[in-house]
Amino acid sequence: MTFFYRKREFHYECWWYQQHKFEQHFYKILGVKKWKKRAITAKPEQFDVKNRSFDELIHNMTQAEVSHEMIMVLSFVPLFFIHWYGAPAVFILTSIAACLADFIFVMIQRYNRPRVLQMKKRRSKIN
Repeated sequence: MTFFYRKREFHYECWWYQQHKFEQHFYKILGVKKWKKRAITAKPEQFDVKNRSFDELIHNMTQAEVSHEMIMVLSFVPLFFIHWYGAPAVFILTSIAACLADFIFVMIQRYNRPRVLQMKKRRSKIN
């Protein structure tokens, strides 16, 4: 998925990419700050704060969020095959599990991006 979006310009000021107040509360309840460091990252170099500019980080975070959101939607495609293969419970449970697995990564990106934007603003005020 990232292949399609690596050169795309994201408008992270758009409402879709903004963290909403209910999300802040939701992330606090789930303790995202505590467990996000343990999440597996396919390409950790894309999110390396020391070797990436803030703009690169924000782009990579937005790209990762969009990719995982698309995968979340696509995780329900197998439900169309229930008619031919039966076992609806298996299809439903695995689709939900796959969706939730990607939702974890969406939450991490949505949790981190506002913080990186804040760091970028602070840095621009200093320079």
